[in-house]
Amino acid sequence: MIKKLQSVLILITLTVLSLGFSSKSYAATCNWKNRNPYMFTWDSCKNNSSANVNGYISFQYNTSCFKYSWTVNGLAAGTGYVMHKNITQNGTYNICVKVTDTCNNCDTTFCSTKTISCFNNTCNWKNRNPYMFTWDSCKNNSSANVNGYISFQYNTSCFKYSWTVNGVAAGTGYVMHKNITQNGTYNICVKVTDTCNKCDTTFCSTKTISCFGNKCVWKNKIAAINFFDSCNGIRYRNSTTGYIAMNQNSNNSCLKFIWKVDTQIVSNTYFFIAPIIRNGYHTYCVKITDTCNNCDTVICQSRYYNCNNLTINTESLSETIFVYPLPAKQYLSIYSGVENSNAVVYTLNGISIWDGTIYEGENIIKTDNWPSGMYILNIQTTNGIITKKILKE
Repeated sequence: MIKKLQSVLILITLTVLSLGFSSKSYAATCNWKNRNPYMFTWDSCKNNSSANVNGYISFQYNTSCFKYSWTVNGLAAGTGYVMHKNITQNGTYNICVKVTDTCNNCDTTFCSTKTISCFNNTCNWKNRNPYMFTWDSCKNNSSANVNGYISFQYNTSCFKYSWTVNGVAAGTGYVMHKNITQNGTYNICVKVTDTCNKCDTTFCSTKTISCFGNKCVWKNKIAAINFFDSCNGIRYRNSTTGYIAMNQNSNNSCLKFIWKVDTQIVSNTYFFIAPIIRNGYHTYCVKITDTCNNCDTVICQSRYYNCNNLTINTESLSETIFVYPLPAKQYLSIYSGVENSNAVVYTLNGISIWDGTIYEGENIIKTDNWPSGMYILNIQTTNGIITKKILKE
């Protein structure tokens, strides 16, 4: 009986061997480490307008059964052992390749990351030398247009334009023409969007129109407008004075005046005298309203002051910096009325989360990656430090 059993076992063993099975482990064919995998990634940047992330993978032997599936940040990017993927913005890119051995029915995935910073200057609008101007065209006192034009020195193929006149859509080209039907001051703005690099900015200007009716032609009414300043005044130690004179053919009894220094109203007569609260540029405007003919105009002038005996009023200096919207969400806009200044944003614990230069005019800071909470903005100007509180929603 024992001999019969041994004979059966020998027969089964011989049968198994005759079918081609081996005692070698089946799983050993999928030992990816023993195949000496080699993967590397690289990037290629071209003139700050385009870039690629690239990948390459190889094995020492037995790749005839291999299939490749590349992804970049989860998106399909190629099916060969070499991959090239076009990108359009800075960031960290997760590059992965899934390798499948179809002969042995197994797969594995290799990953790497690349941080791209090719596009640092592509959204620096100042370096693109923007040029904008506006003009008006009046015809026989019955119709008129306000017009706008904007250009950049280079790389405008990705640009889209959106014009508005007093908040109303007015065109989508780099040139704009808008019909108007009455006198007034028109705020002309163009939003320029770089669709390749996903950034935008807005340029604005104003035009005062007086085409409709000779009664409101201010050029014929205004004789002179003058300003003069003193660093050793009597009423104010440092002061500016301005006045406006009207021609004799104008009905002065119908006129009203409002003077502003920067954004502060200082007078409602034909002249003003106001203190100089800081050295630097100041903007002086007078709005003249003809109540009889229902028309008005605004005349502005900028002047630069440098009084050695000027005492800086930090409260007044702070009024030259505007921060909005508050609370901030995706971005923070800082409008500065002073020359270029260094700025730092701190948490309440004194940790710096942003620093840079605040230029005269509008500055945009992205805040979408800031945690919600309160922050402190410090701006170092030539006349002192301005501190603003910022709330991030």
